[in-house]
Amino acid sequence: MKLVEEETNKIHLSEFKKISEVRKGFTPMTDGDVIFAKITPCMENGKIAVVHSLKNKIGFGSTEFHIFRCSNAITNYYLFYFLIQSRTRHNAQQNMTGAVGQRRVPKKYLEELKIPLPPLPEQHRIVAKIEELFSSLDKGIENLKTAQQQLKVYRQAVLKWAFEGKLTNKNVVDGELPKGWKWVRLGDHAFVTKLAGFEFSKYVKYKNEGDVPVIRAQNVTKEGFIRKKFLYVDREVMEKLPRSRVYGGEMLMVFVGAGLGNVGIVPKKEEYFLGPNVAKIALEDNFFNKYIFHFLSS
Repeated sequence: MKLVEEETNKIHLSEFKKISEVRKGFTPMTDGDVIFAKITPCMENGKIAVVHSLKNKIGFGSTEFHIFRCSNAITNYYLFYFLIQSRTRHNAQQNMTGAVGQRRVPKKYLEELKIPLPPLPEQHRIVAKIEELFSSLDKGIENLKTAQQQLKVYRQAVLKWAFEGKLTNKNVVDGELPKGWKWVRLGDHAFVTKLAGFEFSKYVKYKNEGDVPVIRAQNVTKEGFIRKKFLYVDREVMEKLPRSRVYGGEMLMVFVGAGLGNVGIVPKKEEYFLGPNVAKIALEDNFFNKYIFHFLSS
């Protein structure tokens, strides 16, 4: 089952056994057969494919596949595209039988399934048109992925130009700050803190419900600060660690783990407790936090 991709009509012929090992306990198939995963969730996910390129034109697979072997009246690829439709799979799901987690599409349901059947030449034209359009869609997806990568590069270039003064001043010399600018240390103009490991282990006990939601690394993403899957601490915990209190308006930065470098801004007048792996940056009032946010994002 793992060697059949979802919805793409791709199979991976990477496992070989002697025929004596698979005569029992496996489902036989041959080149041109359409295999259809009968069990949940594989069926719903679209593990359906046309088998091809089998060594000696025979193969064996999971007993959780139904096998379609087409007559001369229907092409296998026409049948595949009919079965892979979300509508067809949804209807099959409604007719599954068995216990939860082990539900299967009965063979009888598929045998009685009605399918529109045009003449054979029309089936070939339909399949050809589907594949032509799908090829265009795949090319479009590739172009979008390329554009997304280019946009990431451009985004960083914009940030670089911004903090070199080039977005607002055309007379900037490379390597020099514009007139009136100067370098400063962030710590001289902001309170920066993070929860120490010993403090976390000594004082902090998370709860599923409580007084104050905890900001963890998963709450600071590439899209900024997000409210999701909060755990909580009692208010007395925050009172023992007042520097970990978040009042709202502060910046956050993940300093370890998969989200390293992610930056966010806490909405004003929203109270939180600072969890581990996230630093809090509370700027002086004369600093514009969105400006610093974009600098830290570069």
